[in-house]
Amino acid sequence: MTQTAKPTNGVVLEAPEFYYLLRTFAATQVIGLEADGLFPPPGAAADAMLDEGFARLQLHGWLRPAEQPGRFNLNDELALLAAVVADPRYVVVVSKNLAEAEHALANHYLGADVIVELTVTPERHIRLAFEADRPTLLRRVEELLAPTHNPLPPARYSLPEPAFEAIQAQARRGQPAAAKAGLSAAGLKPDHADSLAQALTTPVGDGQLVVVRVAAGEILAGRRAALHNGPAGGWLARREEAATAALGVETVLPGAVSGVVESFLQSLMVVMELVA
Repeated sequence: MTQTAKPTNGVVLEAPEFYYLLRTFAATQVIGLEADGLFPPPGAAADAMLDEGFARLQLHGWLRPAEQPGRFNLNDELALLAAVVADPRYVVVVSKNLAEAEHALANHYLGADVIVELTVTPERHIRLAFEADRPTLLRRVEELLAPTHNPLPPARYSLPEPAFEAIQAQARRGQPAAAKAGLSAAGLKPDHADSLAQALTTPVGDGQLVVVRVAAGEILAGRRAALHNGPAGGWLARREEAATAALGVETVLPGAVSGVVESFLQSLMVVMELVA
């Protein structure tokens, strides 16, 4: 089950309305949106949803007849919201595990000078809202993930990703002592090893952060980080380099999560400059 954090303001659309807008802007997918069960596959059902969306947008006043017969005017604000989601430059996807099968999700779509937040309501409606600027976006990410400050001395370690995954599996199987031993063997100080082992014990409270560079609806490059919250403090895990299997793990400090988002965005800008 997916819940979402609520943006302060915004536009709430029924699935057919959102589907109609996506088709209007020639979008074939929405990066980061779990569309299974939300939109039908191409065919008669999709055509029917398109017709329904057209009718519902008129009913709710988003589409109004123009002076020219057969023409309609789409609300300017809604048009801009949908256009950015349909064709963003960057997408920031944030999710947090609330329970074993329940997570909160919020996506942010960055255009040239506009940021749009997309969330899905419990009724499976789509909420679109403008974010004022990048600092507001970074605060929203911190708000959703709610990282636990780690009171231990700040530290950063590097582990092979397969080794980290094996240690995490031990912790999830209820073997924190074995996980702590593995982390100590990997070079973590005793207090840090104990803190991280506790944070790896359960996925509840953990979060995922993904930032991608997009062009024409396709992902060109991306970065990913995981937040592990625990009773003894939080930890961030991310690859040292996009193409390597070395995983950096670090204690969570105030502003650490928003700093990761900003660094990911900056690195993807550099990547695209190199490609260009």
